[in-house]
Amino acid sequence: CKDCPVDTYNDKEDTTECTECPDNKISSEGSKSISDCKLEICGVGKYRTAQNECKDCPVNTYNDKEDMTECTQCPDNKKSSGGSKSISDCKLEIQITKSQVLWSREIQDRHNVQITKSQGRI
Repeated sequence: CKDCPVDTYNDKEDTTECTECPDNKISSEGSKSISDCKLEICGVGKYRTAQNECKDCPVNTYNDKEDMTECTQCPDNKKSSGGSKSISDCKLEIQITKSQVLWSREIQDRHNVQITKSQGRI
């Protein structure tokens, strides 16, 4: 007698055949019922789609809670990368020219500002 592998189950006593869990569901090793197949928990930085898939939060949004169905928009004038996990990942985007004074790293960190280089601007 051998336990069924992860993401499968065996609900029949007279067979050693394991059945795969339905789409987007997971189970632990040795599961004995389809009810052991559960939806994967979508972690922070992700959201659950209508198809029960876990996807990264889109750009300019974040999610600081597990198993949510949507992500929270960053505050006005702030941007984040995909999969952001906290409002602190939403950074003020400032474009300055080379002739302007560059902020020190300390000031960037203190004011939660991200300076990016794009199209000839810093």
